[in-house]
Amino acid sequence: MTDHHGPVRGISLGVPDKRMNSQPERKHALKICFVSPFQYPLLAQQEPITYGGAEIQQVLLARALQRHGYDVSFIVGDCGQRQIERLMGLTVIKAPFRFLGGSNRYFFLDTVRFIQVLKSVAADAYILKVPNSV
Repeated sequence: MTDHHGPVRGISLGVPDKRMNSQPERKHALKICFVSPFQYPLLAQQEPITYGGAEIQQVLLARALQRHGYDVSFIVGDCGQRQIERLMGLTVIKAPFRFLGGSNRYFFLDTVRFIQVLKSVAADAYILKVPNSV
């Protein structure tokens, strides 16, 4: 161990270790999918405003990831839109979320359909933003 201005047990605070920045070669862009049932109105820039700060943060994060070469998509609730749309440069896929905050009548059917949507997206990572009732 050296003084507080130099490396401590092999960790340098000033110059990053080149080994930490090495990444394996990827044949395709990493696919990230946000799951956010109430995101569609913001992405489609619809009125009235039915989204909040979390939805805005997700769009900002998604756009930043996209600028860095990631393939970003959203799974959103049904607001009468087409099954797949391209909004704000992002792929937006509709999925049923009828059971949220209401009856469990559609829970099984919506869950099966939701799993089918997840499989069709085939993302490397999913980021969930769902209400507390899920």
